[in-house]
Amino acid sequence: MKVTLELLRKYNACREQRKLFAKTFPQGVVPTRELVRRFGDVFDLGWAAEALLTGERFNAFEDSRAEAIGAHNKAMEPVNRAYKAAIDSAWDRWNSSWDSSSGEEEREALRQEYVEASAAADVVYRAAEALLTAAYDRAVADAFYDAWVQQYPEDAA
Repeated sequence: MKVTLELLRKYNACREQRKLFAKTFPQGVVPTRELVRRFGDVFDLGWAAEALLTGERFNAFEDSRAEAIGAHNKAMEPVNRAYKAAIDSAWDRWNSSWDSSSGEEEREALRQEYVEASAAADVVYRAAEALLTAAYDRAVADAFYDAWVQQYPEDAA
């Protein structure tokens, strides 16, 4: 089934998504796995599933999306622990310097150590989060496409 601007209007897609769709697909589009993966983080697949898929297909999409969220969150747990571990010791050293006889110069060095540890940990955290979010986005796009072609088998590529 071809998705068109008229179809999006019929199902009350928001103005922003309609505008983006018209710019990206002025002639409309038949979803393919490749296109859904490519634009899944641009267009609201949750809305599209709710509006364009029937009950059973929508439920299958939601089940798959819930699994993807769970997998993403589980994969983020060690990332969160590693981030916390990377900055905690530097924070503790800097924080305890206020309760000791540390001089201003030493406290400033410990503060700088904490800032640098935080910055380095943040870079690693953001990189890991980006990879895991991309995996989540791909899983959701695949779930949408799989439900779509179950509902519209003529669109299977």
